[in-house]
Amino acid sequence: MPIRLQLLLFGVVGNILVAAIFIFSFGYRENIQQESSSESLLTLYDAAWYQTYNQSFESMAKWQPTFGANASYWDPDSV
Repeated sequence: MPIRLQLLLFGVVGNILVAAIFIFSFGYRENIQQESSSESLLTLYDAAWYQTYNQSFESMAKWQPTFGANASYWDPDSV
């Protein structure tokens, strides 16, 4: 096999190998990015729901029948 053909073959095989590595790494990076994004979004939603829950509980806590600021509202004898 002449040197010229070997160099050409090595160049083509090398370029195909580099293209395959780029395609694989692009797919792998895309999967990792999607998983990370999903996990980050879940954390964000969890924090938002927890904050909303805390704010709602604080505003509704004054209506608790036993210890709330408006507890007398639930007392049937206070009418």
